[in-house]
Amino acid sequence: MLHLKLAWRQLRKHRFFSLLNLLGLTVGMTAAMALFLYVQKEYAFDRYHHNADQIVRVNLKVADGAMEENWASAPNIAGPALAEAMPEVKAFVRLLHHNFGLTASVAYGDKRFKEERLFWADSTMLEVFDVSLVEGDRATALDRPATAMLNASTAKRIFGEQNPIGKQLLIDNESSVEITGVFADFPDHSSWQPNIIGSFSSVGWAYNNLYWSNASYETFLLLRPGFDLANINTKIEAVLDEAVAPENQWFTLWAQPLTDIHLYSSGISSGYATRLGDAKQVRLMGILALVVLLLACFNYINLTTARSQQRLREVGISKAVGASTRHMVGRFLSETALLTGVAVILSMGLLTVISPSLSALTQRDLHWQQLLENGWWLMVPAIWLTVTVVAGIYPALALGMNNAKQLLQPVAQQGSGHAVFRKFLVVGQFVVCIALIAGALLCQKQITYLGQKKLGYGVDAVVAINLAGSDSEAGKTALEKNIAQQTGIEKVARAQAYPGIGTSGYAISDPDNPQIPHRVLASLSEPGTEDLLGLELLAGKFITAQAEGDTTIDVVVNEQLISIFGWTPEEAIGQTPGNLFDSSTKIVGVVKDFHFESLHHPIGAYALHNDQNKANPNFLLVRVRPDALNGMLPKLEHLFREHLPEAAFDYTFLDQTVAGFYDNETRLSRVVWLFTLLTIFISALGLLGLATFAAAQRTKEISIRKILGASVGGIVLLLSKDFLWLVAIAVLLAVPLGWWAMQEWLANFAYRIDIEWWVFGLAGGTALLIAFLTIAGQSWRAAVRNPVDALRNQ
Repeated sequence: MLHLKLAWRQLRKHRFFSLLNLLGLTVGMTAAMALFLYVQKEYAFDRYHHNADQIVRVNLKVADGAMEENWASAPNIAGPALAEAMPEVKAFVRLLHHNFGLTASVAYGDKRFKEERLFWADSTMLEVFDVSLVEGDRATALDRPATAMLNASTAKRIFGEQNPIGKQLLIDNESSVEITGVFADFPDHSSWQPNIIGSFSSVGWAYNNLYWSNASYETFLLLRPGFDLANINTKIEAVLDEAVAPENQWFTLWAQPLTDIHLYSSGISSGYATRLGDAKQVRLMGILALVVLLLACFNYINLTTARSQQRLREVGISKAVGASTRHMVGRFLSETALLTGVAVILSMGLLTVISPSLSALTQRDLHWQQLLENGWWLMVPAIWLTVTVVAGIYPALALGMNNAKQLLQPVAQQGSGHAVFRKFLVVGQFVVCIALIAGALLCQKQITYLGQKKLGYGVDAVVAINLAGSDSEAGKTALEKNIAQQTGIEKVARAQAYPGIGTSGYAISDPDNPQIPHRVLASLSEPGTEDLLGLELLAGKFITAQAEGDTTIDVVVNEQLISIFGWTPEEAIGQTPGNLFDSSTKIVGVVKDFHFESLHHPIGAYALHNDQNKANPNFLLVRVRPDALNGMLPKLEHLFREHLPEAAFDYTFLDQTVAGFYDNETRLSRVVWLFTLLTIFISALGLLGLATFAAAQRTKEISIRKILGASVGGIVLLLSKDFLWLVAIAVLLAVPLGWWAMQEWLANFAYRIDIEWWVFGLAGGTALLIAFLTIAGQSWRAAVRNPVDALRNQ
C-alpha cells in the first residue's frame, strides 16, 4: 500500500510526463486489445459445434498440368461410399447450394422473396452440426422430401408473427416445400450462413443418381474420436482407387478439418462458406497488436529513463537511509503497475465506445465481452502484467540497482548507458512506423491496381438480372425484347453466367498426356453476349443460335484454351477442342484472354457455347448507356414484374461483383492504415516527451548560445538534429524489412504491382517530417525563451 501511495504522489507531481505515458499506454493497449478481439473472433470460427474437432470436409484436388486446383466440393457419392467403407466415419452430410448458387425465388401466397442462401442437406445435418432448433422435431425435420427448415430471421421475414410450421413455400415457381422446423440464426463466427435448409431428398436428380463424375456437393464427415488425419486421407484415396479406374481419375480427394475452413481456404474454390478469413492476415494482425503494445512500452521506458536523472538524488537519499534495492525496484514497478492499471480501465471503456466502428471496419461482430469467453478474460490481466513488466522492469532496475554513493555523484556521470538504450528504442519505433507507412501505401497501390487493371471485358453499367425464379420461357423472351426497346439500353443478351459467377466446370485431357486434365469453365451464351461484354475477337466469328435439330456445338474459346493444344487463333478455327463436350464440338471463334476470376488467379481456359441441353441461360445481361443509368433500375424492375410476376426481382452490377473479389484486401488496407496512424501517434508522443525533456536539460546551453548571437532557427536545428538522425537510421533499417514483408503479401496475387523505391522514400520522408514537426514545437519554445529568465533559474 505504501508503494501505491508513493507512486500516486509521483504521478501527480509530474503531471505532464504522467499524462504522456498514460495517453501512450491507453492508445497502445486499446489498439492491441481491438486487434486481439479480431484475432480471437477469427480463430473461434466454427468451433462452437460440439463435434468441431471430429468434423472434416471432403475436398477435391485437380492437377491442371503443372498447376493444382483445390475445390471445396466432391461427387454426391463420396459421402455414402466413404461412410460404407471406413469404420471411422460416424455420419456424413451433403450440401447443395440451390441451383448451383443462383438466387432462388421464394413465394408464400402473393408475396415474393429472393433468397441467396437456400441449401439442400441430408437429414444427418442435425446430427453432424450444432443446429439449435427453435420449432420442430430434430428427428424428422429433414427426413422426407419436400421439407425445409428456416432460420428465425427468415421465418419472421416471410411469415411475420405466424407460426411457419406446416406452411408451404414455392421455390422458383416449380416446387413446394413444407416448413418442418425453425432454427436459430447461425452465430456470427460460423463460416456457413444458411437461411433455408431443405431436405436433400427433395432434389431427386441429385439424391437418387449417385456418380463420381460431377463434383458439385460439399460433403462433411463426422469421424469417431481418436482419428488420425493422415490415415483418413490414405483411406479416402483407397476408396477412390477402388471405385474409379486410375485412367478415369481426373481428381483426388482429401479431408480438411472443419476448424481449418475459415482461415485456410483461400486457395480452395467452389465452397459455400460466405465468411472466409486468411491465416496470414490474422497472424499479421496478431503481430501488429504485439508491435503496437511494444511501441507503447518503449514510450514508457524512454520517458521514464529520460527523467531518471531528476530522481537519482531522491533514490540515493532513500538508499542512504536504509531502503533496499528490492524496496526501490518494487516502488518503481508499483508506479508502472498503477499507471498501467489506469490505462487498462480507460482502454476497456474506449474499446466499448469504438466497438461499433470496429465491427463495421472489420465486418465482424466485435465487442469487449468477447474477452470474457472461453478463458480469453485472462488476456486483460495478462496485458496489464506484461506491460507492467516489459515497460517497468528496465527503468526500475536502472534506478534501483545502483548504490547510494553512485547515485549521489554529480549528475553528469550518470545515465550515458540509458541514453544509448533510449536511442535504440527510438530507432526501433520509427523502423516499425516507416515499414507500416510503406506497407499501407503499397497495399493501397495494389488495390488501386486491381480496380484499374484492364480485365479484357467491360463491367461498367452492366446489370445482370436473375431469371431462374421463373419457368416461363415466353415471359423471359418478352422481357428481353421489351428491355432492348427501352431508351438508354445499348445491348441485351441472355447467358448462363457472367465473369465471376455461374459457370460450369469441365475437364479436357492434355493432348500429349491424356491422364493430365485441364480445367475449363464454360457458359451457355446467346448471340450478342460477346459483344455486350466487349470481348476482343482474334479469329473466326462469335457464336450463333443453335438451329433446331442441329447437333453441332459451336464454341468461342480464349487464348489459354487453344494454348493447351499449341494452336494459333487461326489454326484453332474449325478444330474440335479435345474431349470438351463431344466430337460434334467445333471452335468457331477465339477471343483474347480475359479475367473471368479474381486477379489472385492466373487466367484459365474458358469457352462460350450454344448447346441449350447443357445449361439454362438464367441471366439477362443488360448494358445501359452511362448517362441513362440513373432511374433505369425502377424501369427494369417494373418490366420484370410485368412479364415474370411469379419471380422475385434479383439483380447485380458486374462492377460490384468484381469489386467484391477484393473485400478482404480492402478491409486489410483500412485496418493497416488505421493502425499505422496509431503507431505514428504513439511514436510522436514519445518523441514529444523526449524533446521536452531534452530542451529542459539544455536550458543553460541554449541561453548562452542566444546571448552569443545564435538564431532561433539555429537552436531549433541544433535540438532537432539529435533526434532526426535517429529517424534517418530507422529509414535505412525499415527499407529491407518493409520490402520483404510486402513481397510476401504480394505473392498472393497472380497479377501485382512492382515495389518501387519512391514508396520507401515517401514513407521515410513522412516519418522525418512528422518527427521534425513534433520536435520543432518544443525546440522553438525553448529557443524563444528569454535567456536572462532561464539563467536566473539555473
